[in-house]
Amino acid sequence: MAMYGFDFQAAFGAFSCKGEYITQTVDRQTLDEESYNGFYLQGMYEFGRYYAVARYDTFDGKNSDVGHPERLSLGAGYVVREGLELRLEHDAGLQDLDNVTSLQMVMNFGSIGE
Repeated sequence: MAMYGFDFQAAFGAFSCKGEYITQTVDRQTLDEESYNGFYLQGMYEFGRYYAVARYDTFDGKNSDVGHPERLSLGAGYVVREGLELRLEHDAGLQDLDNVTSLQMVMNFGSIGE
């Protein structure tokens, strides 16, 4: 197997963006060799304790039966306090994925060593 990728992050005041690209080849140099690649791009704008986010992601299993799923996600969130957020997100399946809407409560319990 071989895997390569890169990512980026940038912030401009209240706007931030990030993205990632990954490519993977499995069962290299065999008759079963398969290649996969995917990426996402995300932008977020913060309005104090509120934020809005948009994300596009896609995946391509070139030699397999996984299809070519694509998704556009739109969401909003509220920071209740540091480490606790409420999020509402709608994932629009553009290709090979269903539409899903979710409401989440996200809690950070800290990291090891704190």
